Amino acid sequence: MKVLNLFNLEEDTRFPCYVLMGIICATFTTFLYSESNPSTFAQTFSNYSGDISSFTDNNSAFNLLISDSTNSSTTINSNASVSESLISTLASDTFSSDESLINLASDAIENRLDKPKAILEILGKLPEIRNLSLVSLVGTDETPGIPSGSEPEKRQIANYILSNYPMDFVSVLFLLPNGDVYLLEPYSRQQNLSTSNLSFRDYYQGVMATNATFLGNVITSAASGLKQVQLAVPLYADASFNESKTNVTTPQSIITGILSTGLNLRSLDDIMRAVPNEGVIVLIDGKGKIVAQSSKNVSNLYDDEDNLFIDLKSYKLALNGENGTLVEEINGDERKISYTPVFAISNTWVILLIR
Repeated sequence: MKVLNLFNLEEDTRFPCYVLMGIICATFTTFLYSESNPSTFAQTFSNYSGDISSFTDNNSAFNLLISDSTNSSTTINSNASVSESLISTLASDTFSSDESLINLASDAIENRLDKPKAILEILGKLPEIRNLSLVSLVGTDETPGIPSGSEPEKRQIANYILSNYPMDFVSVLFLLPNGDVYLLEPYSRQQNLSTSNLSFRDYYQGVMATNATFLGNVITSAASGLKQVQLAVPLYADASFNESKTNVTTPQSIITGILSTGLNLRSLDDIMRAVPNEGVIVLIDGKGKIVAQSSKNVSNLYDDEDNLFIDLKSYKLALNGENGTLVEEINGDERKISYTPVFAISNTWVILLIR
């Protein structure tokens, strides 16, 4: 199959394509781990778990763990093959320019999500994180969750993650198995929560239904009132429990809580804005809400964002795993729309490039 040839592009399009290729290659190199060995992070964690039994005394060990997890020899070999594949894809020519660019952007987003997923899954195995032992203190003051002075080690870990990975996370949340808030950092967000139970959230319901890492759709944060996407993992009494392989209820298989993080969406905006185009490019979640976009002028396309994308044929096709280009009507105007899916951990999102 032939694909896009950069050297056949018009001169004003060629340079931005090189820029996007560089950004995506860098994204792959930094964040991609080998699909042929999906347990790379788990294996690395088991190698270091003895060294980080007390997180507060071993921040450097955690940094080494993350570094090794994202730069193992398996990963490096995988990165090389991905880069070669990317270059060969750009060196042939079957897809249109628009389709090629959004396919590359889709790959970049999928791999950009690998790092926060890896960090969260590693955190979920730490003994300091797994056990929520102060349930009796939940709701003992006016603020949802436990008081600010309780569980200082968990709060220290949360703030360490927020300060050291600011482009990945904006918040760290612990929930009890029934959805009650246990603690939230930054603590100012916990104080601002408009509810004490989040069992109605899709990420809570997704983790409880699948016993696995779950990426939710766009929500309005109950703490900040801002657009938010939450990534969540189940917590177990036994860190070695294989949560995805058994339906047998044992003491080890009982979920003790949920660890969730609010993702920093700026990094996804950056990928959208790196795509060279003369139209509008948007990343849309599984419910039709905008996750990230190339320009704030995207609002010029619609009067009501919530009702714009959900009925588009291009959106529905991409949500079903297809990609391509077609012409559709938006607010009375015919628009050329290229579309592609984004397989975002447990979710399927969509990229649309609208001209």
